[in-house]
Amino acid sequence: MKNTAFFKYLFALLLFGSNGIVASFIALGSLRIVLLRTLIGSLLLIALFFLTGGKLTFYKHKQQFLFLAASGIAMGASWMFLYEAYARIGVGIASLLYYCGPVIVMVLSPLLFGEKLTACKVIGCYFYFSSIGKLPVQTVAVCGYLEPLSAVLFSLVFLQESMLPAQIVGAVLILGGAIFGEFAKKKKAEPF
Repeated sequence: MKNTAFFKYLFALLLFGSNGIVASFIALGSLRIVLLRTLIGSLLLIALFFLTGGKLTFYKHKQQFLFLAASGIAMGASWMFLYEAYARIGVGIASLLYYCGPVIVMVLSPLLFGEKLTACKVIGCYFYFSSIGKLPVQTVAVCGYLEPLSAVLFSLVFLQESMLPAQIVGAVLILGGAIFGEFAKKKKAEPF
């Protein structure tokens, strides 16, 4: 059971890591890519919602719906900046910089919203979310860095992007620091 979850998780990370590569072959601007991606994804989710017998209840929870809409707008803006960064600075570097975002979210979520991050299952992230609940936290944390690493490697192999020595050192420091932080946190939490 754990092996299946592990391979689903790795597959999801590699799939997400190839996102910039696919975007590089689309002959549209970042705004249009995000608009089409959002439109196609929304139509698919709406169709699945109704095909599975879902009922509209958003009008009963107006405040939550507004938060959800604001979240969707923020995600769309994030994607637009990411896709524009792919075009301007390359997939590898853009992916590494993009992964600073979760640190900001982790710091601000408890302060602004008083909530903890939880894993939830959604229709496009099935492999990711259905596997992380069945794997040790340490494995998920460390393997999670395979996604930006795969994006960098894919950009080098498929797009022939180059990385300067300073960029390589920066990438190693970002990924190494994150992995070190995970190991140090686990070691600190272990009883003596």
